[in-house]
Amino acid sequence: MNELSLSVSQAIDGFNELLDQAYPFVIIEGEVSSFKVNQNKFVFFDIKDQDATLGCFMMLFDLKMPIQDGMKVKVLATPKITKWGKFSLTVKNIMPIGEGSLKKSQDLLKQKLENEGLFDTSRKRILPKIPGRIGVVSSSQAAGYKDFIKIVEDRWGGLEILLTDITVQGIDAPAQIVGAIKYLNEVANDLDVIVVIRGGGSADDLAAFSNEDVVRAIAGSRTPTLVGVGHEVDISLADLVADKRASTPK
Repeated sequence: MNELSLSVSQAIDGFNELLDQAYPFVIIEGEVSSFKVNQNKFVFFDIKDQDATLGCFMMLFDLKMPIQDGMKVKVLATPKITKWGKFSLTVKNIMPIGEGSLKKSQDLLKQKLENEGLFDTSRKRILPKIPGRIGVVSSSQAAGYKDFIKIVEDRWGGLEILLTDITVQGIDAPAQIVGAIKYLNEVANDLDVIVVIRGGGSADDLAAFSNEDVVRAIAGSRTPTLVGVGHEVDISLADLVADKRASTPK
């Protein structure tokens, strides 16, 4: 047996290379504990279940919804061994899961954005009565999108509709929604309105529409916005910031 002698740094680099190959990204669910922010830049917390705990690290600018101890969350992360020999998850994205955790996080973010004036009625614009060109942010497979197309065709017919086909739930959904809104604002010409659509679902299904980046993208849209997410009883932060809110049919 050939003996391989490594320095500590070489060993850690080698272990991390193996982790990168085997687990470039992992999605893990658990409960948050020991949450803290250092130097207003770095976020540290543990994610745990009844039998085990994992340490987590992320940059504060990647945190798009408020997180507190006791919340149930889902993290998208890369496993690493730090130069101090500690195993840790480098978190790229985190989302609360479960109705209680989602509501608590949404309420905290709502208060923050209300204080900034993002939901003020004075900043809302009037939508055209008969739009000519409509940009749509939705999934082509979503029931809400199909209902929208039917209603538009029945009511007016012949309108030009530009769909940006995205996923409307899950940990990747917020980035896709933001990208679609930016695309329609920057690339599409002469849009009369941008419509963001997602049919009904559970609190977890609708969580992407209360993400801070999504809310700010809608607030910053140069084109007037209409948001139809969930049913009448489902109110996301995207609904509150849009120029106009409409529920989807049941």
